[in-house]
Amino acid sequence: MENKNKRNLYVESFGPVSEASIEIRQFNLFIGEQSIGKSTIAKLITIFTDYFLLWAVVAQKRKVWNKVLDSYDLKTYENENTIINYEEQCGEIQINVNIGATVFETSVHKNGNLITEESDVFASIVATKPFFHSDSNEKLSALLNKGGGIMKPAFFNLIRNSLYIPAERIVGTQLTKLLPIINIAKEQIPNNLLRFISELSNSKEIYKTYDAGILNLMYKKQSEDEYVIVGENKKLPLKLASSGIQSTLPLLLVTKYGVDEREYASFVVEEPECNLFPAKQVEIFQFLIIQTYAQNRMLTITTHSPYLLSALNNYLYAGVISKGMDKEKLDDLREIISDDLWLDTKKCAIYSLGEDINKGKYCISLLDAETGLIDYNYLDGISLKMGDEFSQLNHLYILNERSKRKKI
Repeated sequence: MENKNKRNLYVESFGPVSEASIEIRQFNLFIGEQSIGKSTIAKLITIFTDYFLLWAVVAQKRKVWNKVLDSYDLKTYENENTIINYEEQCGEIQINVNIGATVFETSVHKNGNLITEESDVFASIVATKPFFHSDSNEKLSALLNKGGGIMKPAFFNLIRNSLYIPAERIVGTQLTKLLPIINIAKEQIPNNLLRFISELSNSKEIYKTYDAGILNLMYKKQSEDEYVIVGENKKLPLKLASSGIQSTLPLLLVTKYGVDEREYASFVVEEPECNLFPAKQVEIFQFLIIQTYAQNRMLTITTHSPYLLSALNNYLYAGVISKGMDKEKLDDLREIISDDLWLDTKKCAIYSLGEDINKGKYCISLLDAETGLIDYNYLDGISLKMGDEFSQLNHLYILNERSKRKKI
């Protein structure tokens, strides 16, 4: 993804999001409390970075848009004040989507000229998204020919370019065996969760033996039995493993499958830190960056974890200081942080979502334009608060000790 490419998303009065203006980059992270809008924005990013969904929305507008929102459990978020604008500039292609209560405008321009022919619109949108496997163009051509030259709505549920990995991964772990039954009653399950369960099932068929070194275990699948091997060859049914394992193993499997076997150009991950010790949170974070960002995929993460934010700042700093550094010093830098974790600040977007008594809900960028790092005041905000509390406790203790001595 070249720096000249621009993707901007503006959201107003949509569910928990009062107002948010976001520049979508190759790496995106949203941090904040619960029920503040992180997942809502992440789902919109999933929709707009999926070229099949984007083409469907551009071509069929409100009819498809309503179905797409339903598939991500977002339909009830729309109201008479809702505004959603998405703009993408990729080389000579410009895509615009403008959605409101009474407005639904879409357009695709190439070299400044409006494109209206359906097949040209689709070809232009597809051209903005990368393919990662050598036979991709052949597969797509065959699919298009089968559909009469244009993607038919029936194919939208089969093909995706952007994958949403929900926080409810532990549910996916437990339900992959029931996938045929789930498909029958799929109206009761959000389509994005159903897709994740389906891809998890696919990944388990590909990786029937998987070394999850991050979790210090080996995953095994034999027929319908799933188990993990931990410690000194201790065999444990997967369903009896810890919540951290049951939540994280699906993330590892699906991400690897999406990169190695599928055409996912965009991965959106909710709370990768779920049920994990801080050190493991950072290791999973590193895995995601190496598997996606370092492979030229887009990665979007929602999180509550300050540990991820601190680690991210180190990766940004490594990227900043690596520029112009002597080869010998670069080797020293690699000893501290692997070079596939050096992040380019121009390819990263980091936002804090929250609510202020005076200003209401907010969505603000945490990247300092001058340093290219995360704003120091935010990064150390929690630590400073804890430090202040400790200082107050220590001060109170000293006063109490002095008082006791005076009484003696």
